[in-house]
Amino acid sequence: MNPGYLSFVCLFFILVFSWMGTMDALFSRLRIQARTFFILLGVFYLTSGWFIPFGMGACSVGAFLLPFVFFFALWSRQERDIRQYSFTAALLCGVTLFLFRYMLMIDPILQVADEVYLVAGVAASLAPFMTRKPEQAFIIIGFGLCLMEVLVQFFLYSYAPSVTLGGFIFRDMLVLSLLVGMALHSVLFFCLRISMSLMRKVLVKRGR
Repeated sequence: MNPGYLSFVCLFFILVFSWMGTMDALFSRLRIQARTFFILLGVFYLTSGWFIPFGMGACSVGAFLLPFVFFFALWSRQERDIRQYSFTAALLCGVTLFLFRYMLMIDPILQVADEVYLVAGVAASLAPFMTRKPEQAFIIIGFGLCLMEVLVQFFLYSYAPSVTLGGFIFRDMLVLSLLVGMALHSVLFFCLRISMSLMRKVLVKRGR
């Protein structure tokens, strides 16, 4: 699949989940209106091909700059203690994803699937271990991927004359990671709540 197409497939599922009302709880926790989110999402897709040049490369307006500002705004609206934890967790997530991509670069045999799917799978798997709150998981995954992109591009600068922050491959990684990560987080903790509820009922019956 060509770079950029996967994120459009993910957009279809995002629209379906929103139509079903599945994302309403997340919007409420993030303290953002659904209309505002989808306006930003539209700008994100439309401006992904716009690049701002800087000294040694370029930065994508839609695929990198807008998501970075968006996640920073969400992060800054959290309480101070939560902000510190979210920032630390995002750093850990970003460095982990960077090291994972570096490992794939030096040993291509490990690429059992496309790099986009592998990175999204790792990012989605990290979120449930870092927080139980879906809004924190959303911010941690997003910030972590932005940090990963910076580390990867500046690491590659030693091999190439320029860097490009953002792009269609990164857009695919970002959208797929957030979609799979939030779905996995919701399903995992939903199953955990059900199992804990059943366990309490069993203990109450035995106590009688």
